[in-house]
Amino acid sequence: MNVLNEKYLLKQIARNAVPTPVWRRRKQPYRSPGARAFFTAAGQSYLDDLLAPAQVKRDGVFNPDRVSRLVQKFRDGKANSTGDDMALVGILSTQIIIDRFINHFSVGTHGLIPHSGAAEIHRG
Repeated sequence: MNVLNEKYLLKQIARNAVPTPVWRRRKQPYRSPGARAFFTAAGQSYLDDLLAPAQVKRDGVFNPDRVSRLVQKFRDGKANSTGDDMALVGILSTQIIIDRFINHFSVGTHGLIPHSGAAEIHRG
């Protein structure tokens, strides 16, 4: 078997169904949207709530001062490294998980329900 040829069997099976340039091309990584995608008017209040120094301190995972400096760096348009981008997306992802599954988690009549807004969907 071709161990170093990624998805060898899949490519052999798809040969007649997929155009040659598609099954021959190298694997292409997916990059999720960067942190700048969260700095929009629509998401501003949600971002402010999750990354507020008091909230970050209460959740106890990250240093609130460092998070504030990083957020300000993005707001000032000075965050231009992959490291900054990855850091903020990681912090924001963690804060969302804490918000949804720890801070606002409840047990309802239909079992465990993340965040109160989801309760209406489950009761539908």
